[in-house]
Amino acid sequence: MNEALKKFFSAMQLWLSQQGCDWIDKQEAIHRCPLKPS
Repeated sequence: MNEALKKFFSAMQLWLSQQGCDWIDKQEAIHRCPLKPS
């Protein structure tokens, strides 16, 4: 994996964790987020 992708994935993972999401699969970039009250 090249550096740009590594940086993208780590930034994405950080963002997801800030949103309270679970990172499921880095290859597929699948994540799930809890439902938030509107």
